[in-house]
Amino acid sequence: MNTKCQFYFNTIIGEHSKMHDIYHTIKTNTSSDDPILIEGESGSGKELIAQAFHFESPRKDNPFIPVDCAAIPNEIAESTLFGHKKGAFTNAVSDYKGKFLLAQNGTLFLDNIQNLSLGIQAKILRAIENKKVWQLGSTEPTKTNIRIITASNVKLSTLISQKKFLLDLFYRLNDIKISLPPLRERVSDIPLLVNYFLREKSILSEALEYLLKYEFKGNVRELILIIKKAIRFSDNSVIKLNDILKAISEIKLEPICDLTLENICQLACSKGLYELENEIITYTYNNSKSYAKTATKLNITEGTVRQKLKKLLPEIS
Repeated sequence: MNTKCQFYFNTIIGEHSKMHDIYHTIKTNTSSDDPILIEGESGSGKELIAQAFHFESPRKDNPFIPVDCAAIPNEIAESTLFGHKKGAFTNAVSDYKGKFLLAQNGTLFLDNIQNLSLGIQAKILRAIENKKVWQLGSTEPTKTNIRIITASNVKLSTLISQKKFLLDLFYRLNDIKISLPPLRERVSDIPLLVNYFLREKSILSEALEYLLKYEFKGNVRELILIIKKAIRFSDNSVIKLNDILKAISEIKLEPICDLTLENICQLACSKGLYELENEIITYTYNNSKSYAKTATKLNITEGTVRQKLKKLLPEIS
């Protein structure tokens, strides 16, 4: 395969009509400061879209600050986002600006915003409407001049009825809406992506055909991982079907849905307790893409989850 690939906004690959609709939205809103909401599955490239909005805008020479809200423990979310003054709380040994002020004159990208508590959501709404933030321990607010881009891997509208997301904040963030399609809805882009990630290697037609029919639950992120592993398995400059199958087999996880006592015992006997524990943690994380949710679901600490996944999934570290 020798498919030429064109980059859009220097980083995005995709010729599907749905992607061109997104490119048009970016081009026609570069000089606006209106908030942007990007919805799309995990691994579909939401941060690349946010970067395109920033680097095509008059703010391009100022900071682009990405924040993964899923990775912020709730107890330090306010300090992380809005900053604090020295002595504001026990561990506040120095002043910290916070992400809003670090993004001054630039763009603040809040990924996985659905993971923030309702209390923090209310503070974000106030900060957007007033264009000011209150740092913990400060007696005066600080003015902000930033563009807000948020992203979620679930539809925020469905969380409102569950009282997990503020309706007022949803309306405030939804000025410009991007719905990023999953890879399975733009299959025609797979050859372009494969060609780019392969770099110096080529791929046999039967291997590419397999990828075209494969359901990428992890979207582009999963495709990248499969190609990286297939390259390692390949013994020459050509990627064969067997290389792809080996790569998929290595990352594929057995569904662990019905954890009855009988199933746990069977899995423990066949795999061993240590391997079973690792598999459960990996599976749970891959389904939630959140350290905090994984920890809550398995009733373990977030630190344990991070430590385990650093060894099990080094590509996410």
